[in-house]
Formats: sequence, C-alpha cells, structure tokens
Amino acid sequence: MVSKEYLENLWFVMHHSDEPGRLTMMVTCYLDESGTDSQSSQAVVAGFLLNKNNYLKFDDNWNHLLNKHHIEPPLHMNEFGQHGRHRDIDYPERALLFTDIANLINDYKIHSVAARLKSIEFKNIVDGKIRKHMGVYGMCFMLAAHLVFITANQQNYYDNISFLIEQGNKHCGHILKAHHMMTKIQKVGTLPIHVGTLAFDVKDIFTLQASDVIAWGINRRDSKRGLDNGFEPIAKIFKKAHNEHPFNDELLKAFNDAILS
Repeated sequence: MVSKEYLENLWFVMHHSDEPGRLTMMVTCYLDESGTDSQSSQAVVAGFLLNKNNYLKFDDNWNHLLNKHHIEPPLHMNEFGQHGRHRDIDYPERALLFTDIANLINDYKIHSVAARLKSIEFKNIVDGKIRKHMGVYGMCFMLAAHLVFITANQQNYYDNISFLIEQGNKHCGHILKAHHMMTKIQKVGTLPIHVGTLAFDVKDIFTLQASDVIAWGINRRDSKRGLDNGFEPIAKIFKKAHNEHPFNDELLKAFNDAILS
C-alpha cells in the first residue's frame, strides 16, 4: 500500500498547492486492437475526477475492499483473463467484488469521464501533419480533457485540472504531445480546455487501479462480448455522474483546426 505521505506529496507535485478544493483527474487508457479490421479498433481514455479529501480517503477504502475480497494489490483488469492471477475467481465472487468496486467509485468520485475515438475516424479527419506526431490515443486524451473541463464547469469549478496517468503505458509519448498541444490551445483560447500538470505514477496508486476498471469496462462494454460473467456491476459506474462522448466529425475537426492554428 502506498503511504499517505507519498499520496500527499504527489498531490502537491501535481498542484503546487495543498488546497483541498483543487481537482485531479485519474486517467487510464485502453486501445482495443483485437479486431482484424482497422475500422473496429477504438481508443478509450477514461477515469474519474476527485478532490484532495476523497483522493486520500479513497485509498484507504480501496485497500479495505481488496482485503475483504482476499485480493493482493494491485488490482489489474488484465489479470482476470485466462492466464491472469485472478482467473479462478468464480462468477458469484467476481460479481460481489465489482459491485463493491462500482459502489466505492460512485461514492467518492465527483464525476467519471470516458472518451472514445475509432482509428478510422482519426485517420480520415485528422491532418497528416498532426498524425506524424500524435496518434489516436493523444487525440482521445484531448477529448477526455475537454469533457473534464465541461464537467467541472457544470460544478462551478473553473481552475486548471491536473491529470495523473499510469507509468509504462506504451502511448505515454502521444499523451505528452497531446498535453503540450492542449497548453498551447489553452493560451490561444480556441477551445475550452483548462489543463494543469500531467503526472505519471505506478499503478500501485489505488485511484489509478480504479480508473483501470472504468476504462476496461468501457472497452469491454463496447466489444461484442459486453459486460458479462460477473463484470455486469461495472455498468453502475456509467449510470451515476458520468460524462461520456465519442468523437463526432465536427468536434474532431475543431480539435484538428485548433492544433493547426
């Protein structure tokens, strides 16, 4: 378990402040490349928004939840596959686990957010100059940031929002590029984005494990298989304080033009 002191230091690094009212978005990214048709692959960037108090409280409760279900942290969703360490958790126990997880996330989140973008849409609409430097992941991350701002704005929060994402993701370079582009767009004011610091940390951070559940759940829900076999309770997360949007052509073109301007 990560210490409270570490979490507080990480919060300060992200915000350069200990103010409890500031917000941070915990983000995990998935890219569904399982289909043989390139048009079927979809980028998913998802996570949930927290203030400092809930960020610290969530960690204790997540650890308690994992202990209750006899799961040694960290919890990674890919470990529920046929070769993963959680493959033997049976249907009833798995359903109970994800019921508790969904309830915990819903109790502590301000809002959850999910952005989706298909590879074919990215290829057809985004200018080649942009695609040389940033892939579908980066563009999807920009949409997620846009949704986060809209969500926060609805809560009368107008300050910059920091982002925490897991280390080691193979698309981190694209996200760094997207973050750099967003800060430039923010200065010009062509699109409503209020981004703060972008930080990376290991998935031992329990809030990142929870964002993994959200992003995995979106990806699984949109697949042919859907949320079945004990994963059904994850859908509860998407029914409460949740903002989700696929890129449409108009919005994608707006981001494209803002980057090029």
